[in-house]
Amino acid sequence: MEDMVTKLRKAAQLINEVADKLGKSEEKPVTFTDVRTILADKAGKGFADEVKALIKKHNAAKLSDIPESEYADVVKEAEAIGDAN
Repeated sequence: MEDMVTKLRKAAQLINEVADKLGKSEEKPVTFTDVRTILADKAGKGFADEVKALIKKHNAAKLSDIPESEYADVVKEAEAIGDAN
């Protein structure tokens, strides 16, 4: 019986390790097109001033001036524009 318990614990450990690896799947990098699409959508919904402020916040005069390394942050901040929650 102890042998079965040991095997079950080992199986559970392996299942947890696999689940952890699956949970850490690689995220697709955010592209310029992704950012442009999201910001254009927000601007089209009446949040043009907020979009301009977001671009300026990232020390840019226009979207193409924002470094690629900041795209994920811009998207995260843009998603919050107009979110009443």
